[in-house]
Amino acid sequence: MRIGFLSDLHRDRWYLADPADLLAEIAHEKRLDYLVLSGDTAPGADAALDFCRRLDAAMPAKLRIVAGNHDIYVPDIKGRTPAQIRAESAAFYTRITYESDYSLLLHPIVTPRWFITGLGGWYDYSFAPGYPQVDLDRISRARAARWFWSDNRRVRGGCFDYRIDVARVEEDIRTLRAVLTSSAAAGRRKCAVTHMLPTRALAHSIPLPGYGGILPLLGSERYRDLYEELGVSLCICGHTHFPLRRRIGEVCYANVSLPPLPLRRHPFSPKREMMRIMLILEG
Repeated sequence: MRIGFLSDLHRDRWYLADPADLLAEIAHEKRLDYLVLSGDTAPGADAALDFCRRLDAAMPAKLRIVAGNHDIYVPDIKGRTPAQIRAESAAFYTRITYESDYSLLLHPIVTPRWFITGLGGWYDYSFAPGYPQVDLDRISRARAARWFWSDNRRVRGGCFDYRIDVARVEEDIRTLRAVLTSSAAAGRRKCAVTHMLPTRALAHSIPLPGYGGILPLLGSERYRDLYEELGVSLCICGHTHFPLRRRIGEVCYANVSLPPLPLRRHPFSPKREMMRIMLILEG
């Protein structure tokens, strides 16, 4: 069993090539049985699931996905109230996570050695310096969140309430705990996939103005706590566009997000770049 992992395709940012065609070629050449996309496939559930259908039809491997923040964006927010935006985004998340045939949470990958599951994840500001002795309300209203972070406009509809974000992470933890302790996971190595970072240790330090305000919006330390408690062996994530591999304690972490064009080793060959970033697990 060969399982490939990749994240942050951002289909809307491709102009000269169709990533579905390239991924289909890679799946064939690498003899993949499964391909797992760890979020940010396209803006909005309609575009993301349409891409998944085309990719699934084009490649020999089975497709599994988790939702990134861009996948649950409301693409057209003009004329919608904040409550309508939040409701539509929540419906997008439900479609991808709890209704889609491609959902990794609904349809985990089970091999003789591995149990692989996951969901998109979210942030609860626990990456903020000095956490938990910090003012979460102030951090959630910081300039980075208000002006530069599209989640606020296209997911929350301009609502600044850190309790919404914290509650979402807590729901994720309950869901992942139930799945990772299920009978299907017993006796197998566990792999958990999220889009968001499961630990601040995977966040890059970037000397840019305002980056300190973005750091709390990248994930939650609670995922790492859960993985260590339940004996998860491998964690896959994305979101930051800084791919890396790192072992922390007993857990191996792999960020498989495609980097931005200026940071790619193969800027003129997206297929080679995807093959470089993709992690392939022998199951």
